[in-house]
Amino acid sequence: MRSQNIEQFLAGAGKLAETHLTPEEVPTVAVMGPYNSGKSTLVNQLLEQNLSPVDIIPATPVPVRFSYGKRFLARVYFTDRQLHTLTVDELAGFLTRKAPHGSEITRVEVRHKHQLLKKMHIIDTPGMDALQEASSLPGGFPALDHIVYLMHQRGVNETDRQHIQKLLSNNRPGEISFWLNCNLGPFDGTSLEESRRVLRQICGSEVTVHFINTLDHGDISKFRLFIENRAAVLNLQKITGKLKELDRKIPDIINRSMRENNDTYFLVQFWPAAEHARQILHSQNIIKTLPPVTQQIESLLEKPVRPAVDPGGTPVVYSSTGPRHDPVAIREKILTLLEQAIADPTFTPYSASIRKLESLHGRLKKENYLVTAAGGFSSGKSTFFNALMGEAILPAENRPTTSAITLLKHGHNKKATINYSRQVVIPTHRLEDGQAILCRHELAALEHWLTSPKLLGEIYALEKGKTGRLVKVTAEELLDEIELLKKSFARVKREFPGHRRPWKSLFKKISRQKFLASQLADYFIIHFKDEASRVLALETPDGQTALAEILGSHLALRVADIVIEHPAEPLRLATFVDTPGLDSVYHHHREIASRYLPMSDCFLFFLNGKHILTQPDMGVWEMIRRAIQDKNHSDRKTFIVVNFVDMLTDLERNKVSDYLQENLVASGKAASGSIHFLSALNSLNGRDKTNFSRLIQHLKERIWELRCTDNYREFLLAFRNALPGTVLQNTNQSGSDTDRQLTALRKEVQTLQLEIKQKIEHWRGKIASFDTREDFRGFLEGQKSIRKGFFGLSRKSVPVPSCRDMFASINSSLTGFLARWSAYTDGFTFAGLDTTGLKNGTMELLNKKFNLNRARKILNQYITEEEKYIYSAIKKMEHHIESQLKLHAPKPGHPGVSPAALMAAHRYITEINKLENDIFGNIQR
Repeated sequence: MRSQNIEQFLAGAGKLAETHLTPEEVPTVAVMGPYNSGKSTLVNQLLEQNLSPVDIIPATPVPVRFSYGKRFLARVYFTDRQLHTLTVDELAGFLTRKAPHGSEITRVEVRHKHQLLKKMHIIDTPGMDALQEASSLPGGFPALDHIVYLMHQRGVNETDRQHIQKLLSNNRPGEISFWLNCNLGPFDGTSLEESRRVLRQICGSEVTVHFINTLDHGDISKFRLFIENRAAVLNLQKITGKLKELDRKIPDIINRSMRENNDTYFLVQFWPAAEHARQILHSQNIIKTLPPVTQQIESLLEKPVRPAVDPGGTPVVYSSTGPRHDPVAIREKILTLLEQAIADPTFTPYSASIRKLESLHGRLKKENYLVTAAGGFSSGKSTFFNALMGEAILPAENRPTTSAITLLKHGHNKKATINYSRQVVIPTHRLEDGQAILCRHELAALEHWLTSPKLLGEIYALEKGKTGRLVKVTAEELLDEIELLKKSFARVKREFPGHRRPWKSLFKKISRQKFLASQLADYFIIHFKDEASRVLALETPDGQTALAEILGSHLALRVADIVIEHPAEPLRLATFVDTPGLDSVYHHHREIASRYLPMSDCFLFFLNGKHILTQPDMGVWEMIRRAIQDKNHSDRKTFIVVNFVDMLTDLERNKVSDYLQENLVASGKAASGSIHFLSALNSLNGRDKTNFSRLIQHLKERIWELRCTDNYREFLLAFRNALPGTVLQNTNQSGSDTDRQLTALRKEVQTLQLEIKQKIEHWRGKIASFDTREDFRGFLEGQKSIRKGFFGLSRKSVPVPSCRDMFASINSSLTGFLARWSAYTDGFTFAGLDTTGLKNGTMELLNKKFNLNRARKILNQYITEEEKYIYSAIKKMEHHIESQLKLHAPKPGHPGVSPAALMAAHRYITEINKLENDIFGNIQR
């Protein structure tokens, strides 16, 4: 691998360094990056000995500096003392042992006999995102000459971006080299291109990103050439500076020697000048004859990238068999029994009972539970859901691929429905450390929408917002606004006459004060004519390709959600939600994912087994915990899924388990049995069925425990009461029973009216707090745009309580009341409240010449009218149920139900009792 030119260059540069530089003057190279990205492994491979601790959990607690020494010696610096260690094992013991508080290790200096250390000092640093490590740069050491920033195979995440920006405050981009450590199986190259694009914007220039496998000796040899060349170039720069300094001294030496009258003194004074000149000429001659090898070494680092390969093969089928309390199996049994009763010919004359049974069947059929997956990007969520379906349908790459909420439901046909939003809010910037950053990804998509005739035809209104005020604009005016934003944020002030500035241009940050003082918009609102949708058939590769293209195109920003239907058995259990990675550099990913978290019954918290529980991971964990409504069950609603278990040894797996137990379970944040290890890719290929099936079974049990028990009891009770004759048998045995029921009815009606009144007053209070047009818009749409930051320069859409929530809360009380008296509501229909009147009438009035007091008055009038309708509906329900109770009062000799129907009802009641006994245990009847 080392060609003659490379050998000649490194040997010549090495001789010059030995001549002109002291051991402490050689360059200092630091290896930085996220924890467990392979930094210590890389250092150990370079030095050909396991000197720096390597572990699956954070193992390098402080910076460790390696320098040349004839014997091994390590100086360990504590906060209160220092000591020397003479063996590698002693050093490892200090680094891995927990020190008492106040006596922690601050840094370590190691002397080691290795030829590479004659050319450079190497610093191994702690992971910048480790859970219990301070995110700081190495202190106590000389200035760094070069930084090797080693990233995970998935590429740059948000934490990487923040740390790289900190590094750039003290280092030029050319002083940092970026590397992807591709040690997690096949590398498809997608994160390489994505990282180059992101780093180009961070660094403000073109950036080379290499990929390396720190476990591959061939890759290590090439990297050693790279770092030796970089150190040699830095050494030559220092040597050239020293030679120039020597050259500047020669005239003074000669002048002093010329003032000597004695020949001997003259020669003594002149000799250093001659010696300096000889050294300069000799060294410069060597430097001039050294062959340039940088490009040659760069070409050695280039490697072909293999594109992602569809696993293919026969789809893996995971059956729905499981624990005794299997929600899917039990629901199917109840549905089957209901269908038999509905189709029973002896019940045909009893239309009221048939309607009740059909209503129960429809409700149970629609019964749905929501399981949401959350975690960092490329943690295996999409691959897991592909395994759930038994085939690779969702795109899964090293880079972020899930850009929209994806819901997986059970269906007989494989299809994807892409639902587009009717309104999209595009922020122009976001704030970070008092500076505004252009939202180039979102604005680039918007520009594409406005320059595409087809998409422009689907837009009916455009608005721009500045400091809370909205102004309608045309497409041309909005495009001009975007150009003004580009020009204001551009690094290079260059004009593009007749053309738009390309988005590949470099953009800088500007101060928030400057942005606030400008006329630049805070955000744009795009109103589409309708909530369009598109259906893709996933039976063929073309449909799957179209799905991947939409997710990777400018249209992804308009996608509200994607609903995938698939006949896979596990999808009968619940609707599964795949969310974008919450640590991505794309900030809108966190916003769209947060909308679904509060609605979920259970959560799958995905972790990368090779990079376990980082600071960003804990941020995701806290998002989940805040979203859980029932705080008493928060630990039981969350499943910790540790992916890439196939990349872990048994010892590493045990360490990861202990680390999670220590940091999550012991503190009460997670249940002890909630940790699951699996390989999503092996599950997809059918090689990890055991771990995958165990997780699904545990999920079934938890859903049963949290949601199904009471629900299924209610369904079985309603099933009995809906059968012909059961009302007469169970509730109308005497007139006194009817009187008791009438009394209970009146009490429930009073309670219901009070409950409705409290809810309406609650919503009146919310409306009274509205003080902007955006508050009223949020009440209609369910989300509103808010200002962020001290000066409110940044905008984002957040979910807010809406009219849908108001009507849903009121309807839930009314439908709950109807369900409790379902045996006596034959022939009574209640459509419930909806938002149609509010949207089509009231909000139109609000939007015309908006006035705050007028808007409040209009809304209050609307709610008053709805309140009257509600109380009227409650009275009608009460009168109807009263009439039914009196109608069904016992009349001797007139049971009203045929013996055949009573026998059939008795038979079904026996089946229901048996089913309930099987599900819930012994029941006395």
